Amino acid sequence: MILFILLLNVVCGCLFYFTLKKRKYTIPERTALLIILYTSGVMSLTITMNVQLLLHLYNYSMFITTLIGLGIGVGFGSIFTRESIIMGYNHGFIGGLMGAMLSAVILNPSLCGLPASYGNSIGKNAFIFSLFSFFLSALSIFTFHVSIVRHPFRSNGRQC
Repeated sequence: MILFILLLNVVCGCLFYFTLKKRKYTIPERTALLIILYTSGVMSLTITMNVQLLLHLYNYSMFITTLIGLGIGVGFGSIFTRESIIMGYNHGFIGGLMGAMLSAVILNPSLCGLPASYGNSIGKNAFIFSLFSFFLSALSIFTFHVSIVRHPFRSNGRQC
């Protein structure tokens, strides 16, 4: 089930990436930088959390999830300017680490000093957080889709 939710998160990210790429010339630069900050952080958080939940038995899983977060951030940042690549890199890296750490706490609640009784429901907690990650990514994509596609930016003769 976590793999299915991971695929849904990847599809949401790809759809939004191609929507941004298609409309990159109609979005003002300030708004574009804010979109890159938000989407690279949220997408890398949700996708890397699910990847870490799937690959938690491997020693190199933390490294892989961090690289995935970096790739997501650079991918979203490369749509606009050089500055947005750097910002996407930064927020993708941070989101990748946060997703990996969140899934590590889900799988081992004693890392945060939670009682041992939480360890009995690891599978249920992993599913709940994975489902929450899908709702988080879907909500963020829907919010930006409404602001970009349904209400496009107009210049009104001014420079943005």
